[in-house]
Amino acid sequence: MDVSNLPARWNNLPGDTQQDIINYLKVKQEFGWTYLTRDEKRAIYYISYGEWGPRDAKSMGIPDLVFKIMSSSILFGVVGFTLINYARDQTNEE
Repeated sequence: MDVSNLPARWNNLPGDTQQDIINYLKVKQEFGWTYLTRDEKRAIYYISYGEWGPRDAKSMGIPDLVFKIMSSSILFGVVGFTLINYARDQTNEE
């Protein structure tokens, strides 16, 4: 399996080929790092931590951005509401 220069080629590979590479490297890792080539180690690192899929900021579209803003707003609203109620409860106990 060719995993040389994987970060440059990854986005152009078909989904089935990407999954085959992921499965191949997953099996290779079971034997230990000493049995992996330098390119395989780099490919594993890129697949695990590289900017592709959900970690690729360039792939975020308008719907994703709207969802992110709405969920963050709801989260901060709930935290604010909780803090206000906590402060109110503390003043009522005194």
